[in-house]
Amino acid sequence: MVFSALIFRLIQILPGEATWEAAVGQEQYNQILGGMSSGAIITASLSGYLAGSFSNAILMSVMKVLTKGKLLWTRTIGSTIVGEAVDTSIFILVATALGVFPQELFWSLTITNYIFKVLVETAITPLTYWVVNSLKHAERVDIFDQDIQQSLN
Repeated sequence: MVFSALIFRLIQILPGEATWEAAVGQEQYNQILGGMSSGAIITASLSGYLAGSFSNAILMSVMKVLTKGKLLWTRTIGSTIVGEAVDTSIFILVATALGVFPQELFWSLTITNYIFKVLVETAITPLTYWVVNSLKHAERVDIFDQDIQQSLN
C-alpha cells in the first residue's frame, strides 16, 4: 500500500498529457485519487484491517471451540459478520475524518461495502469448505485450542 501511495503521488506530481489535461484536468485526478497519494487511504485501510481481522480471528477461534470444530459455515459467516462490520466502519470513519469521502456518504458507503463483503463471504463458503477439507486431508491434522474454554467460563 505504501508503494501504491508513492506511485500515485508521483503520478500526481508529474505533468499530465496535454489532451488529458484539457479534457479532464488535475483537479479531477486529485478528487478521485488524491486520497490514495495523501496516505489517508493507507491509514484508514490499515486501521480497519487490523481491528476487523483481530475481531474476526478471535470470534472464529471462540466459535470453533464452542462448535467443537463443526459447522464451519457458522464460523466463517458469523466471524465475517462481526469482523467486516468493524473493518468497514473503521475504514469509512477514518477515511471520512481524513477527508477522502464526504460525510454525506458515510452511511451509504458503510452499508453497501459491508453488505457486499458479507455476501462475497457467503458465496465463497463452498470453496472455503473444499480448501479446508483438502488441507485437513493432506496434512492429516485439525488443531484448535481447547484451553480457550477456561477463559470463556
